[in-house]
Amino acid sequence: MVDIYWVLVGVAIVLALVLIAFVIGVRRWTIRKALALPGHSRLGKEEMKAFHAFENTDIKLAKNFPHLSAAERKTMAHELLRSKGLMPKKTKKR
Repeated sequence: MVDIYWVLVGVAIVLALVLIAFVIGVRRWTIRKALALPGHSRLGKEEMKAFHAFENTDIKLAKNFPHLSAAERKTMAHELLRSKGLMPKKTKKR
């Protein structure tokens, strides 16, 4: 017979993986929203390039400037990517 301990460990592992997947999905949705990209559809090559660049820039800013708020990091990331030409100068209106 299966020990109850291993059943609980298995359930805990599955719940942890589901939580991680949920957090990653919410983070990606938030970044897409910040870039004015569609929330749950496929992205084109240019949109995917901008998405990854913004994600990487936001992570680097969070590590290097932990005192900044999320809004300040978002603004800095937008400006950095616009200066590099990875994002358009004006965002699309919804």
